[in-house]
Amino acid sequence: MDFLISIPTAPTRRKGAKGRMPISSAGRTKSDPQAGMTLMEVLVVLGILSMAYVLLSPLSGRIFPGASLNAASERLAGDLRDLRSRAILSGSPTTLYLLEDGRAWGFSKNEIEQSMPQEGRIILEGENSEENLASFFPDGKSNGFTLVLQLGERTKTIRSDWITGKIIIE
Repeated sequence: MDFLISIPTAPTRRKGAKGRMPISSAGRTKSDPQAGMTLMEVLVVLGILSMAYVLLSPLSGRIFPGASLNAASERLAGDLRDLRSRAILSGSPTTLYLLEDGRAWGFSKNEIEQSMPQEGRIILEGENSEENLASFFPDGKSNGFTLVLQLGERTKTIRSDWITGKIIIE
């Protein structure tokens, strides 16, 4: 077997001059006054944006009525899930009461936990609709209720499966 050795026929070139490759403008003395923003300009813009947010956030319910209905249904569903967990952990039935003609809900007849936005209303359909209450039992089951949330022409439905007690938003 023959071994080949490579020998360069031409001399190699000298390396280029050592210099700095510009990566960023940090550390340079020359700067363009239009290159960026000052801290004061950033703070002024943040101040304007925060004031606009503070002024417009109360109007969001009127501008986006579906958003407040969605938020109310999520809050109510969360309270129902919490109520179911309380029933399982405590070993005793728990009840959610609809108060003020369906404009609010609470965990007792006298205490309001949350309220519906604006002219919203909750209608309870099911076994205990006359008593305006939704119940959960220690085994996780419920009385199989349906809550219809109304806000103007929009509606959102929250159902509870009576066997599993699972809360479903539709």
